[in-house]
Amino acid sequence: MFKLTDIRIKAISYIILRLNCDYLSYRQLISEFPWSKKLFKDTINFLFDMKIIEIKNGKYNICNENKFLYLKKYKYVRITLNGNRHVSVSEMCIALRDDINEYEMGSIMLTPNNYYNARERFNYILRHTLNEKYEYEKNVYTSSREKFLDKNKIRFFVKFNPTLKSGDYIKIGFYLWIKNYYARTLNEEIKRFNSKFIREGLDLSHPVYSAGMEVKFQDGYIYNDPRMEMYPPGITKIDEDKCIILKKFDYNNKLDFNILKPVPGSYFISWSPPDK
Repeated sequence: MFKLTDIRIKAISYIILRLNCDYLSYRQLISEFPWSKKLFKDTINFLFDMKIIEIKNGKYNICNENKFLYLKKYKYVRITLNGNRHVSVSEMCIALRDDINEYEMGSIMLTPNNYYNARERFNYILRHTLNEKYEYEKNVYTSSREKFLDKNKIRFFVKFNPTLKSGDYIKIGFYLWIKNYYARTLNEEIKRFNSKFIREGLDLSHPVYSAGMEVKFQDGYIYNDPRMEMYPPGITKIDEDKCIILKKFDYNNKLDFNILKPVPGSYFISWSPPDK
């Protein structure tokens, strides 16, 4: 396991920055690397494992077409007895290109019950280059909410000004609160969402090193059939015939999972509300 310590994140940033500028040989890279040879080898192996770099004609280069190397995504959900939804999302990534001006954090479905009751905020947005410490940047970032063409969704994203550069590391914390979001009974869930299950999802359509989710219920919250589901990439609507059940949970007040290098797709923790 490659632990994402501060020094390892800096080493990843350094190599990505150097390879964005030029194709370099192993000898060129390691001779300029400012830390230990072991850290260099571990970092190179990590970048190969994540399919970020390749060797071509004896030289290393970035081969991944994504804008970011996604290091970690984690989602925390808290659910109250009256169906209020508290969600915190934390994401860590490193830019693979220059001039990146936007990072999308995800989207929410709108229903008549929650359209006017949603509140969101970005708890923190950290950015650093190799020459700067981890610190808050003020008056640099703007957060926005914008409707999809689908009128039932809103997407959330951060805009960067100045734009990100290759090797820049960012960590974003996002918080969302929605009143009366969850159905209280099975009949209400079927009526509102045409499903017997309530779902909290984590979109992992891009390769990510580490991902997880935790759903915690207030004491006294009643639910049935808790499980972890996965849908393959490209499925835009819930189709229970294509659902892959990965795990069934025991009944307690917390449901969670943690995965290293998950297969791309949409992951859900789901449960069914009581009949009455």
